Amino acid sequence: MARRGAPLGNQNAAKGREWTQAIRWALAHHESSSIKRGQALDKIAVKLIELALEGDMAAIREIGNRLDGKPVQPVSGHHDVPVTVIFKDATDRPPGYTRDMSA
Repeated sequence: MARRGAPLGNQNAAKGREWTQAIRWALAHHESSSIKRGQALDKIAVKLIELALEGDMAAIREIGNRLDGKPVQPVSGHHDVPVTVIFKDATDRPPGYTRDMSA
């Protein structure tokens, strides 16, 4: 079975996590008169629920997406035009893929 994901030694994915790490650190270390250290994320979650209960559609959508996952996005186009899938490289192809040379 072909190995999926980035090649060994590729650190590009780690670079993208810098922002995530910074936010996690800030959430864990934030402290104010109304928020105890380590409770920032809990306060944010409570506020999100409050906004959703007030009818804020963005908050409602966020809760739905977090609990159920984002809805599947359909592939659409004109019925006479075939869908073209472009693979970046050989490791990006699904298992069992063979190129159709008849087209």
